[in-house]
Amino acid sequence: MHLDALRQAEVLRALSERTRSLVIVSDTRDCIEWVNEPFCRHTGYALADVVGRPVDELLNGPDTAREVRDALALARAEGRPTSAEILHYRQSGEQYWALVEGAPIHDAAGRPAGYISTHTDVTELRIASSHAAVARLVGDRLLQCHSIEEAARLVTDTLVGILDVRAACVWTVEPGHSALHFVTGAASAAPFEEWVQITSTLLFGGGTEWLQGVGAPGVAWGTAAPCQRTDFWMNDSSGRLSRRADVAFRTGIRTVCAVPVLGSEGVLAVIEFAGSHTYPGYDRLPRLLEQVAQLLGAFITQTSTQRTLRALFDQSPDALLVVDSDGVVTIANARAHTLFGTLQGCLLSAVLPEAERWRTLSRTDPPNTVHEGVARHLDGTTFDAEFTVARASGLQASSDIVSVRDLTERRKHLAAERQIAEMQMAVEYANQANRAKSQFLAHMSHEIRTPMNAIIGMSYLCLQEELTEQAHGYLTRVHRSSKDLLAVINDILDFSKIDAGKVELELRPFALQATLDQVDGICGHLAREKALRFDMHVAADVPAIVAGDALRLGQILLNLAGNAVKFTERGGVRVEIRRPVSAPALDDGRFALEFRVHDTGIGLSAAQIDTLFQPFSQADASNTRRHGGTGLGLAIAKQLVELMRGEIWVESTVGQGSMFAFTAWFTAASLETPEEPAGNTVDVAAARSRLAGSRILVAEDNPFNQVVIKKLLTKVGASVTLCANGLLALDALEHEAPFDLVLMDVQMPEMDGYAATRQIRATPALMGTRVIAMTANAMAEDRRLCIEAGMNDFEPKPIDPDHMYVTLAKWLPAHSANG
Repeated sequence: MHLDALRQAEVLRALSERTRSLVIVSDTRDCIEWVNEPFCRHTGYALADVVGRPVDELLNGPDTAREVRDALALARAEGRPTSAEILHYRQSGEQYWALVEGAPIHDAAGRPAGYISTHTDVTELRIASSHAAVARLVGDRLLQCHSIEEAARLVTDTLVGILDVRAACVWTVEPGHSALHFVTGAASAAPFEEWVQITSTLLFGGGTEWLQGVGAPGVAWGTAAPCQRTDFWMNDSSGRLSRRADVAFRTGIRTVCAVPVLGSEGVLAVIEFAGSHTYPGYDRLPRLLEQVAQLLGAFITQTSTQRTLRALFDQSPDALLVVDSDGVVTIANARAHTLFGTLQGCLLSAVLPEAERWRTLSRTDPPNTVHEGVARHLDGTTFDAEFTVARASGLQASSDIVSVRDLTERRKHLAAERQIAEMQMAVEYANQANRAKSQFLAHMSHEIRTPMNAIIGMSYLCLQEELTEQAHGYLTRVHRSSKDLLAVINDILDFSKIDAGKVELELRPFALQATLDQVDGICGHLAREKALRFDMHVAADVPAIVAGDALRLGQILLNLAGNAVKFTERGGVRVEIRRPVSAPALDDGRFALEFRVHDTGIGLSAAQIDTLFQPFSQADASNTRRHGGTGLGLAIAKQLVELMRGEIWVESTVGQGSMFAFTAWFTAASLETPEEPAGNTVDVAAARSRLAGSRILVAEDNPFNQVVIKKLLTKVGASVTLCANGLLALDALEHEAPFDLVLMDVQMPEMDGYAATRQIRATPALMGTRVIAMTANAMAEDRRLCIEAGMNDFEPKPIDPDHMYVTLAKWLPAHSANG
């Protein structure tokens, strides 16, 4: 080399040692003559290792772009300046990107003397620029995606196609966050497709062990943080990923990285890539993946929100229409299609004639203003509807959302609600009327029975005295008429109670024979007084003990048998009980009995039978009829039979007699003797005897009733103390000699019988006192209130003396009998 050229080279060397760029000086044969110290540090080569070696062979490798390599070699050979980016290799085999800028060296004569080039490491800049471009590209392309699956394929294809990674996969989190679900994967070449295929069969989930112990995707999901593993096949002690590790080892995959896709509710998905260590920038790929994951997370969140909004749109109970500036329907939900038909492309005015006016008004109306008008089905039929019009934010300019609600069903519903309210009001009025009726009946019962008690009681007492035959006859008629009047009152009250639904049947065991004995004792006695036969026959298969309402059964039989005796002058009356063939017993123990009452009386015509069971109806309604009555007895019997789930009918021939029959349902009962109330049941004679010498406190405010009751009790030898209200009764119990019984009226001034009885039960010294209610309130509710107040028994007014004697004797303490 010429002296001037040598001096020039020395100057260049001095400058080259002071720069950070890599400097290479080569001769005309393209062999290296000299490199600076930064070159040695950066590439790992010593100066002695590189002198004399061709530039093209030293730094280039298998992944260096051939076209760039050839272009640089040609420029050096021709002595032209050059500039290009190229992939180089260090002595270790590690790759880096370099910006090569070179120029020829000439001697003093201007002849080519060699070539000098500077190499600047641009790996960081290139990676940063590439990653930014990838992120922008992914962001732009995600805008064109319509599903999560499509977005996932975009991510994997981008990682594989642009960044030259070996393979990439995407998982999404299953509903309920129980597992990672493989969505898609991509590979850069056929060998790596096997790795993707094996990866697609893995399920990361099912517990902490899977999340934290197996696979980078599972760890990234479980920790919500990126996970990068190098030589990962050596870290899987479970063996679950052995096949995937084998494929990776064979194909040169040396690293995997998984990044979680995060949303407001946690991990939404996981992105994983697989690659090798030799590619420049692999250590920075996780940062790029985090950027891509953010973009994918935003897309998944937006897609989920859009799906939710679309579901709300489609599932709205109102018809929703999106209308463009020309009034054309562009979008319609399912309700709109149901209400109108297929609407896309239709003018809104085809179904809403006034729509354009409302759209104009909506520009100035307050938000959510509701309009009412007529809508039209596509078939031309109309219906009443209400509408709201709102500007469709986020859609094309001048678009509106029109909400339509069919008022037909609502108005039907409102009409039904009004009807229900009216019915409820009617029911309440009816209930109020029934309560008023019940209160009226209770009041009238009390008001009528109170003077009736005095009439019946006084006439009974007078009949016990020495009287002239004429006076005795008068009083007998008075006494009998008062009892007839009481029977009429009882019929009216019974009918009113049943009609008001106030009657509830009892279900208690009783002996059928006892009920028949009662009927025989009353109706049989009347029949024998008229010289009539009175027979009873019970079939052999009829149980002796049944469960039902003995009182109401007796009431029906007494009515039918009493009528039979009343309307029969010759022959007789026969009562039969049998099991009906047409009504077999049920599996739950219920069975029917059929009762028949035959007579040889006057009989009934067909016209009379038609109205026989109607209230206030009589077979003979003429002014010359021989037999009285209210016409309520059979109506009451029919209602009671129906309460017993039975039916009643009559067969009759005028002049030959009648047969009244009814069925009633009972329940099988134990053969044990039905329990009697506390105390001893005695007959009338014994009761009179037992009451002699007893001390009885009578609480009664009516002076006439005081006289009657005291006279009835003293007549049988009882000692009677009278008081006019509950307070006086309590005072007498506390300060006078002990009483054996208290006969307590219910309605009294100062303190009524209920309050007085409760006070007696609350006083330790008095709580054992026997209290018998005595009241003109004879309804079942009154009996219940008396028992709840603590009274032992119930004696209705007007007082039946014999019945009262038996009731009092039943509750009389044993030590007080006969004094």
